[in-house]
Amino acid sequence: MRPPAYILSRACWFVLPFCLLAPITSPAAEFSKAASGDGGPDTILVVGQLSPGDERQFINAALNSENAVVIFQSPGGNLLAGIEIGKAIRLKGFSTVVPDGVQCASACALAWLGGRRRFLSDTARVGVHAAYIKAEGQAAVSSAGNALVGAYLNQLGLPSPAIVYITGTPPDEIQWLNFADARRYGIDVQRLNLTARQAPPPNSSSRDLFSGLTSSVRKELFEFVDATNQSNDLSLSYLEGKYPAQVNYYGKMLSKESVLNDKKTFFKKWPARNYSIRPSSVTVTCETETRCKTEGIVDWEASGSILNSKGAAALSLMWILQDSAWKISSETSQVLDRKLR
Repeated sequence: MRPPAYILSRACWFVLPFCLLAPITSPAAEFSKAASGDGGPDTILVVGQLSPGDERQFINAALNSENAVVIFQSPGGNLLAGIEIGKAIRLKGFSTVVPDGVQCASACALAWLGGRRRFLSDTARVGVHAAYIKAEGQAAVSSAGNALVGAYLNQLGLPSPAIVYITGTPPDEIQWLNFADARRYGIDVQRLNLTARQAPPPNSSSRDLFSGLTSSVRKELFEFVDATNQSNDLSLSYLEGKYPAQVNYYGKMLSKESVLNDKKTFFKKWPARNYSIRPSSVTVTCETETRCKTEGIVDWEASGSILNSKGAAALSLMWILQDSAWKISSETSQVLDRKLR
């Protein structure tokens, strides 16, 4: 896996004029892809106004990419197109970028929020406002549209204050996201730093350039939480590949089989599950290049045949790199709040 700094540097080398020059006007969205050709991420450009059906164009562009950076420049457009593009980005695990001097507003901002890692330049502009419909030539807030946006943002794991922040601005105004607000409302955004506009020397090591270790393990954590929301069979299938032979499971050394049996029992008791981790709460600490610890606060709602459960817990996982894959060698959590009804 290429380190993130190298990824973003190469992304802008593929489309250097786009990254360096002032925004251009495009009446309709255009989608283009540049393959890396060297094992790094592909680059997908989304430029112009989003229209109904553009989500299919994006999916066609992204379909054959296992790893990609999606770069946006768009004033907005169709709400459903923006949401569906964002969903596709999240499903593929792509990163999203709004580079220097570029605007991404409204439906474009929703698509950008779908990135597993979201990058924003200091001079970029990401704008949000309430969903709306046109009535007699006037913009009116759409309750149905805002409900769709809220459900989508919840799927992305954004906390309630972030959802209110994104949907609370009237449609005839726009709220431009900044790094202070992103931190305040729990929107995980990373500053895009492209001050070094040159490709790295061929003999530079990953350690010298930038370590992608913590971002890789962070992604594993989000995938682990997301997998809990799948059907029982899919969740267990995912977990089968995530534990080594022996696991320190809530303070006891258990076999992988015992851990999976415990998970199976839990899933049967609570078949309907909705877990999300608060992005702003996540920390990743790597002791070595093969051993990292992740911590964060997980919110959950779960339903069984008799009871419903809702609450929050502090989750701690120790990850080890084994056979070129990250696995969970230790798992524990502490309930912070729980309500049964």
